[in-house]
Amino acid sequence: MGIDHARDAPHPTSLPGTGARGRRRGARKALPAERYYLVDATPDITRQLDLIDEPAFRRRAGERRPFDGIFLTHAHIGHYAGLALLGREGLGMEPTPTYCTQRMADDLRGNGSWELMVREGQLDLRPVTPNGWTCIDDWIEARAVLAGSSTSRTWSPTWTSR
Repeated sequence: MGIDHARDAPHPTSLPGTGARGRRRGARKALPAERYYLVDATPDITRQLDLIDEPAFRRRAGERRPFDGIFLTHAHIGHYAGLALLGREGLGMEPTPTYCTQRMADDLRGNGSWELMVREGQLDLRPVTPNGWTCIDDWIEARAVLAGSSTSRTWSPTWTSR
């Protein structure tokens, strides 16, 4: 799930068979039923999650395991602040693989607001190698293609899948 910023609503993004912004790229394996991935966690995530009315998602959210994985694009506050609402004082999410750059993982480990979620295992940080393919599960391989300047603190991975 990603966010359609024009409508401030959740939408699937960068899943097998789609490219950036959900454009079709040709035949790919379909995801098994009841697989959910989050791309970025906005500060408005609780309202956005409430908009998803699929019974399987609602059941999983009630079990505190709404996502099979989280993909973080970069360290702009609007892209990761919502993680705090998934922590102990919010949803109380079960451990979830969280894919990001090494720099983003270091930032999360070193910041008190998110460090607790890392220490308690809710955010199972899995830094990726920029431009290399990462096996997410039996169905998805993802690649963080870096965009931006090598001197920028906010090198942004653009997630693609195959």
